[in-house]
Amino acid sequence: MAQLKLNITFATAPSGAVASVATQKFNKIGFITPQFDDGSPGAKRAKELIFNTMSYTDGCGNNIPYRGDMALNGAFSEGLSGYDPSYITPAGMLELINAGWNMSNHTNTHGGEALQYNDINDLDIRMIAATGYKFNDLVVPGADNGFATGSRDYGYRMITSQNGATFDGIPATHKLFPTGLTTNEFFCFVRDFDDTWWEGEQPLWYYQEQQALFLTGERNFHIFGTHAYLEQPEEQAGYRSVFTNARSVLGDRIMVCPTREIVEYRQLRKMPLSQQLVGNVLTVTINTDNLPDRTRWRDISLNVSGGTITGVSADGFTSTSFNSSTGLVNGFLQKTSWNDVIIIPPTDPTDPTDPTDPSTDSVLVKLGRWIVQ
Repeated sequence: MAQLKLNITFATAPSGAVASVATQKFNKIGFITPQFDDGSPGAKRAKELIFNTMSYTDGCGNNIPYRGDMALNGAFSEGLSGYDPSYITPAGMLELINAGWNMSNHTNTHGGEALQYNDINDLDIRMIAATGYKFNDLVVPGADNGFATGSRDYGYRMITSQNGATFDGIPATHKLFPTGLTTNEFFCFVRDFDDTWWEGEQPLWYYQEQQALFLTGERNFHIFGTHAYLEQPEEQAGYRSVFTNARSVLGDRIMVCPTREIVEYRQLRKMPLSQQLVGNVLTVTINTDNLPDRTRWRDISLNVSGGTITGVSADGFTSTSFNSSTGLVNGFLQKTSWNDVIIIPPTDPTDPTDPTDPSTDSVLVKLGRWIVQ
């Protein structure tokens, strides 16, 4: 049985103690996700020039830098149609992943009205081969249909698009309700999209207005995409103002992070949880047998009552934090590398019609067919 455990120690043995899973990670009221499309180098500039100097806390005094999403398509490899030398490299992807960013599948060929499942699969397996990273979400290319159902059937947990018509009839998610968790949740998130970030431009005023809606409860997430390279200081200043305003209006009440992190937190919330109090130690055990393998963020936030917490140890989690004043306890665990890939070379590597290799992508044909288990 796969388990994660938190051993919570109190100053004195309580007569009773209870741990309840926080509805939102770190007890935040919502999240913002900046998303960079098509491997834009603006993501790295945003990280280095803006996000590394901005943070929220885990509710226990530890700062977490602002982070976002990178939407990738097949143009990251030489030899493929659409290759762009300015596109982020696998090494650059790993740099962002290690800094807590998420990589999103934006399809191998950047869309089309046919073979959506294959277009998703081909980039998924190429990404694992290039970086060891598994996608769990997709950004719909353009306004193409079929990618919502294709992503759901593939096993992803979410897609984003600014065009609700691309959701194949699946209800759009305008607000992520914290309750009503169901098995195999799949979300179609509505995002905004802008490529102009100069100071004084209308999009900046709009984004500031949206941030104010977090305080009224009308909104609890905001995802916004861009292709912007953020090369010019004026453009950087405009983009930065979106986040300085968020800090001013919302303070430490929101996360600025990948949407995947939020959705995967919901997955862990659904796992069976048991707890046992022995003396002054409350042990909380989470059964993760049914947690999908693709799940990267395996963090949990617990609100613990019963006494003053003096320490937390863990089995399975890589680190913990706690707030003795509020009773918040966090367990942290990320999966960042997957090795469950079998390489099956085609009978004839030069023949793209080889039945053992149904891909028509010449690079995949040369390298062999990756089968993801």
